[in-house]
Amino acid sequence: MIKLSFVKGSSLRKVAIKGRKLIFMSQETGFKPIMMDLDKIDYESIKSKMGDDGIEIIEQISKLNTEEEMATDIKNDFQRTGWRLFKKE
Repeated sequence: MIKLSFVKGSSLRKVAIKGRKLIFMSQETGFKPIMMDLDKIDYESIKSKMGDDGIEIIEQISKLNTEEEMATDIKNDFQRTGWRLFKKE
């Protein structure tokens, strides 16, 4: 399992990658986990929680094979939008 923590100002977001499953948590959602299985993508749920951009990002990640590749892609996506990687476990 790979855990990533990102900061932007005083906001914090966390992403956990375990196999083909992603778990997103943020202050905005009260750290209530949003879980996604990359083998069974629920497009309606992703769109309601993350918008159209979320669907595009999840589709890109689902094409990757290893946890490390997914972590690198997620890190790059977050950094493109101004988030800084704070911690990687």
